[in-house]
Amino acid sequence: MKRNLCGLGLMILLVTPLISLEVDLGDSLQPLMSSLTAEDFLGKDNLGLWLENEYYVYQLENLRIILSMNYYPFAVLTQKGEQNVFLVDYDGDSLFDITSQYLFIPPWVVNHYSTGENTKDQISEYLDNSSIAFQSDEAPGESETMLSNGRMLVETAADRDAEDRIFFYYEYLYNYLYSRKEYETAYYCLEDLFTALGSEINTTLLIYMVELAYRMNQMEQAKQINTMLLQNYPDFIPGQVYSYLLSEDSEEKENIKNILLNEHQNHWMVLDKVK
Repeated sequence: MKRNLCGLGLMILLVTPLISLEVDLGDSLQPLMSSLTAEDFLGKDNLGLWLENEYYVYQLENLRIILSMNYYPFAVLTQKGEQNVFLVDYDGDSLFDITSQYLFIPPWVVNHYSTGENTKDQISEYLDNSSIAFQSDEAPGESETMLSNGRMLVETAADRDAEDRIFFYYEYLYNYLYSRKEYETAYYCLEDLFTALGSEINTTLLIYMVELAYRMNQMEQAKQINTMLLQNYPDFIPGQVYSYLLSEDSEEKENIKNILLNEHQNHWMVLDKVK
């Protein structure tokens, strides 16, 4: 899956002058917290609202340029056809290679302003708790474990001094983008978190990646990831459910269905997806 270099011509025009921007912006540079309105930006409930003073807005002719505190631009609000969109430098490489209807702060900006250590201890606990919850019969929305995890996620991602903040931010951003059906960019967050954690096999991350690939109709990719998941964790029920959903062999599909209905008939995913 390749990252979409849409608007490439616009990117080239933007990158050269903005990276070397050294003029005094003066009063034209406003803190985003004081200038954000529904008319200014799509997605008013964006992540920046709880990352106060980590980025600014600069108006340049008909463009609104979003800059980090060190004036490094990471997003541009512009028009694509008749639609307002953001072009985002997701990787910090001066390429505005992600198009989004919603403003979000890319992970490299958050990481720049984070002061806590990255030990992997907190994120490992979080992901392990999620895996246990996904394996249980109780639906995640009704699970106290998942509710507690959700509070931990928001608090840690918002705290500059928190341990493992950048790992939690990847997870938070994934949820933010997923809920807005921006699945491809959400997938990048999972890929980057997977890489940042040393590409260790983790049931939570892999089942998220399977689900996103499935939603994007990337069926072969979903099968490959799900196969890797089940090779390491053959008893993981969500993975077995996706084996059922992804199978194109009617006999195999029926066998998986019978096993799930006989052995895990009360599991929340079996109740929802196995018919």
